[in-house]
Amino acid sequence: MTEQKPRLSRRAKNLLLAAIAGLAGFVSVVITFAALLAGLWLDARYDQDATFTVILTVISVPVSLASMLIITLVAVRRIIPQPPQVKNNSAHTTRKDTP
Repeated sequence: MTEQKPRLSRRAKNLLLAAIAGLAGFVSVVITFAALLAGLWLDARYDQDATFTVILTVISVPVSLASMLIITLVAVRRIIPQPPQVKNNSAHTTRKDTP
């Protein structure tokens, strides 16, 4: 009585990984926006003139680019290439008509 998980086909898995790689840019935006909000909160909490906002936003740029690169490379590395399809030339063969 063991339940088997439904396995994704190779094509579905590849499409899912491609979508994950495409969403890596969204992760970059989320990291930068979170740094902006954290900087604004810290500036308001410690009564600073945008010091924390600038520092956290500048630090978030390379962090977000690195995370975007890592997510994309991991997703693309896991994509399994499809085997090349062999064309069937049987429809193009000539047939001798017998009289």
